[in-house]
Order: sequence, then C-alpha cells, then structure tokens
Amino acid sequence: MRRSGFTLMEIMAVMAIIAVLLLAVVPNIDNQVPHFRLRGGAREVASTIELAQSQSVTERKVYAIRYDLDRGTYQILLPPADEEDAGEDAAEESGAGDLEGALGEGMAGADPQDDIEHGPPPPPPADAEEEAEPDDEEREGLGERSLPDDVRFVLVKEGERSHRRGKVVVRFSAVGNEGAHVVGLGLRSDAERGEGGGEQVWVKFNPLTRSIEFAEREPEVRTLDPEGGR
Repeated sequence: MRRSGFTLMEIMAVMAIIAVLLLAVVPNIDNQVPHFRLRGGAREVASTIELAQSQSVTERKVYAIRYDLDRGTYQILLPPADEEDAGEDAAEESGAGDLEGALGEGMAGADPQDDIEHGPPPPPPADAEEEAEPDDEEREGLGERSLPDDVRFVLVKEGERSHRRGKVVVRFSAVGNEGAHVVGLGLRSDAERGEGGGEQVWVKFNPLTRSIEFAEREPEVRTLDPEGGR
C-alpha cells in the first residue's frame, strides 16, 4: 500500500518557488512605499489649505498658512488678536473725527502742520495701512505639521513668485478671493540620487472655486491680480 504525503524533494521545490516569488514582490512593495507617502503628504497639505480658507470665509477673518520649506513643516496662522477690535476702533475714530469737526469749524482752512495745539497731522492712509499690517511672526499658529519621511517641498508658488527656501506665508481673505497658490512636493531620495525632478505631486488651490487639483507637473496659478499671474 502506497503512503500519502510529500517527499523532502517536493517540499524543497515548493519552498524554492516561494522564495523566488518573494524576491520579486518585496522590492516592488518597497518601491511603492515612498509613492504612497508622497501622495499622502499632498492630501494632508490640501486638507490644511481647505480648512484655512473655510475658516476665513466662515469667520470673516484673515487666516494664513506658513510653509517652512527648509524644515518641511507647515501650519495654520490664526487671525491677528486685534482684528476683532478693528471695527470698534474705526467707529470710535469716526465719532471722534465728527466731534473735532464740529468744534473746529473756525479752523476748516488751517494747515494741520500749523496746528501747534494738536501736534503733527495723522499719517497718510497708505502709511497707516502699512503700520496696521500684522506681523506674521507674532501670529499664533495651530499645531505645526511635518511632511512624511522622505518627502520635501519642491517650491511654493504665488502668481509669478516662486519660493524654494525659507518661510512663505499665504493669506486667505475673508471674502474668499485670495490665497491662490501651488505647492510642489517631491522625494528627498530622488534628489539625493540626482534623478532630476523625480516623482512629484503638485497641489493647486483655486480660492474662487474653492477647489483643489493634483498634478504630476507644475501647473499655472491664476489670480485676480493682473501682475500676479494669468
């Protein structure tokens, strides 16, 4: 009677076949891991952009995103602390101006520089706006996020301005018409091997349609500013 089972040679043959299959499959999986990290990093950046713009429109305040291209980090910047008081300050200044106008009708034609009692005139509107511009370094930010391992910023582009190093701040207006920009992501390992651009993913944000597009090549940035892009 013949005994059932596998011989030693048959078992060794099966193990050899499995080993060959593993040698073919495992390297392919390793090559796909950086690809998935790159795609995942792009989706996280896109989600942050959508959140910042949504908060700006909902709360009618200027949110921003600060990209640190050297460190591979980014975070949402909250509106300036004094932004909530801007409307009240403007109303108070308007009321004070009406009162001064009523009390000083006799000095309607006087040069403010000659008004010794009240001191020098206020700065021109343009200068006042520059003084009111918030310092982004002093703005409070939400939790800083880092790109996945081996993922780097290629550049951040606003209109015709491209940034490859340092920090870049992109602001989102309260009415939702500002903040158009493109973020390029690539793999550090590709750059170190000198493989040209290597694999890249580009995240393009359009504030007017509130849409995010992903591309493998650098897209154009369209803005409402005639000098900022087409």
